[in-house]
Amino acid sequence: MDDTHIAPAICYESLQPIHCENAFKMGANVYLASVAKPANGVEKAFMHYSRIAKQYEMPVLMSNCVGDCDDFLSVGKSAVWTKKGELVGQLDDKTEGILIFDSVTEEATERIIKNKHTIG
Repeated sequence: MDDTHIAPAICYESLQPIHCENAFKMGANVYLASVAKPANGVEKAFMHYSRIAKQYEMPVLMSNCVGDCDDFLSVGKSAVWTKKGELVGQLDDKTEGILIFDSVTEEATERIIKNKHTIG
């Protein structure tokens, strides 16, 4: 039986404390935030998601886009934190890729996507 319950969150709502709290109360044990963040936003998000992971003892995965986004440059750095709030995987700021997270071992693996859209 699979006991993984993922709570998805979109950018702004993932930064609202009540969203994660409600997800946790509803049985989530993994928090997945899809964001569009520039450099200063990613720095703030890293602190926020680490705290969320520790507070609710659940892994947090953040997916950020890379490149032009509306009127700013999104800097990637998609990442994953363990339920202790430890950063165990992170992509860079130029390359598209996938982070694979094993919720049992809490290990992350990177897979880089090489294509014509890679920045840099």
